[in-house]
Amino acid sequence: MPDHVKYNASSVETRSLKKGNWYIGVGDVPKGPTSSTGFWNGIDPPSGGYTVYRDKASQGPSINVLANDSQLISFLNGISGQTFSSIETALAWVATQPTILVQNKEVGSIVTDQLSLCLLPENIMSYPKGGATWYDTANGLVFTSAGTQTPFASLGASSTPGFSFNGSGYWSCSTNSSLVNLGGDCTVILWVYGSQGGVRKTIFEKAGTVAASYEQELAITWEVGSGFSYYSRKTSAYDYAFMEATTANAWNMMALKMSTGLTAAARTGFRSKNGSAWVSDYYSRSSVALTPSGEIRIGTGYAGTCDSGGIGSVLCYNKMLSDAEIAQVYNAMKSTYGL
Repeated sequence: MPDHVKYNASSVETRSLKKGNWYIGVGDVPKGPTSSTGFWNGIDPPSGGYTVYRDKASQGPSINVLANDSQLISFLNGISGQTFSSIETALAWVATQPTILVQNKEVGSIVTDQLSLCLLPENIMSYPKGGATWYDTANGLVFTSAGTQTPFASLGASSTPGFSFNGSGYWSCSTNSSLVNLGGDCTVILWVYGSQGGVRKTIFEKAGTVAASYEQELAITWEVGSGFSYYSRKTSAYDYAFMEATTANAWNMMALKMSTGLTAAARTGFRSKNGSAWVSDYYSRSSVALTPSGEIRIGTGYAGTCDSGGIGSVLCYNKMLSDAEIAQVYNAMKSTYGL
């Protein structure tokens, strides 16, 4: 899996592209990927297409832009001497090549300050197509598929790739999950497709270690009627809050933020849909600092596994985003989701 490297003006290395020990851009950083575009020399992959970066033994590095899956397969067949018949097998070969980097859709100019989790199903560096592993591009966390894998599909009029819930499959991460601290000041953003299926299910949680998930850091439930509810802390009773309903047959950016629950002070909570200004909606009933949770789960939890709708990008921050910041995230990502 190639390393996903953040771009910033303060470091030559982090403004370059990296795969293994190979860098493009180190010697001539101004021509490398920038914080505004995220792409080498401003070359953006076309919609549904790819950019291929190669460190060749002769003639130096090269950049190739391919418009679609079939063009990428043909290109990779040409440079590999093989006969890949599917995008999955072609990209599996790329993953074994230390001198080839393939990129497609990069997340736009989202807020990156204290970004602790960034899962992008439409980006092959985050989700190599057809695989059972989903890579976080913020901290390098690894999510694995459990149950019958959630189908990877184009959802909605925008044909945006995401995972369809099927009542069995979900994603989980147990290693280094503490890097996503939802017990302190935090923000969670879920791109969700469609409406709820009829029985309340858990769509996101950090698993409980000494109590139920909804009595520790955070659990989010997709309720009958398609609204979200979320829960945190335990004693003397758990905190809870509500959010708007998701829109049927469309993508929705559902977001919540909370102040720290790691002290005895009352926790506060706010909701936002599709980048709207934050609205306070939270019932604080606990006066005891919470106990940190365990693994992160997407699509399942204490109330069962989601069986309707789908999930796209998942972002978490170890801070509470402002009105301007949540709008920035929405505006950076909405075109990907046809909004």
